[in-house]
Amino acid sequence: MSLVGFDDTEAVTDEFGENILTTVRLPLLEIGREGTKLLVRQIMGEEKEQKEIVLPVKLVVRKSTTRPNTAWLAGHRPAKIGPGLQIPVHPLANY
Repeated sequence: MSLVGFDDTEAVTDEFGENILTTVRLPLLEIGREGTKLLVRQIMGEEKEQKEIVLPVKLVVRKSTTRPNTAWLAGHRPAKIGPGLQIPVHPLANY
């Protein structure tokens, strides 16, 4: 099982005080900068329409995530969906 947070919180630390929660880090400085620009434009009467601004985020991988465990797939028959298309079936599934 993996756990991912949002906004790079420091609430989850190990015994050494190291942040261990994998997170999506937001560009807080850029969010503030763009918000300020929009506010000033609205105050000056230049910006009247809503605007969508997309800023990049960063995935920071730490100790709270791991690779998916696909060992349960070994030796189990796949379910047939259509011509040539198969998906793996969990061994505990009733079929």
